[in-house]
Amino acid sequence: MSFMNFKGIGNIMVNQLNEDQKRAAILSLVASNMKIRWKDYNIPGRPTGNSAKLSLGGRGGTRPVESQIDKIYELELDKDVVANEIISLSIQTMHNMFIDIKETGRAKRRNSYMDAIEDINFLKMLFEITVILMGKKLVEDNQEIYHKYLEARILAVEKNKNDLSSIWREYTIGNIEKEIAIDETEKIFNNFEREYYSCNGSEMIQIGMEKALLEMVDETDLQNYLFGIIDEVRFQITQQPRLIGF
Repeated sequence: MSFMNFKGIGNIMVNQLNEDQKRAAILSLVASNMKIRWKDYNIPGRPTGNSAKLSLGGRGGTRPVESQIDKIYELELDKDVVANEIISLSIQTMHNMFIDIKETGRAKRRNSYMDAIEDINFLKMLFEITVILMGKKLVEDNQEIYHKYLEARILAVEKNKNDLSSIWREYTIGNIEKEIAIDETEKIFNNFEREYYSCNGSEMIQIGMEKALLEMVDETDLQNYLFGIIDEVRFQITQQPRLIGF
């Protein structure tokens, strides 16, 4: 996929992008904001990142939760379609999760999620977690995601889990500043990209292009474009228009 046909860095608006470029920009946004721990997605007063991960990815035990990711993934036999449609299928997965919680969730959990559905930042958090979980499933199946930057981040977290966890544990207990933790994390990500893709120059170029796209597109416009997409989940569930803008 080729999407870098612009002449220079600038505040390019989303409506200037074609569909491939919009997809690439959204997935680059998810990759750039990828957290090491699910709890790092937490939003005060909302269901936690761990809760969202379990609601989307499922769990076993005495109080099992069905995996909404698996339900979508197993419905589509062609994993190439899943990869290409990862954004729309992530939206569908979020919708299915809210329906399941609304219909079968215990009152406390149901109320917590139905209150949070009005929070666009919570929906963004759910979207990011959904894309990552679906991306991980594709990577585990050796399926191309068609977005090397996102693929690299997913693989880097899996292969450097101990080192990354150690960095953020040091931050949690107050031994290092957040900026240092972020810098050390980026070093691990960048080193992984260079080592893992060192034999394939075209893949390194693709990663660079996907990163550069974020610098070229107007940040606020891209965020509002994504908000418009994910807010459809809220509208489908509540059937109420949004009274206040993003």
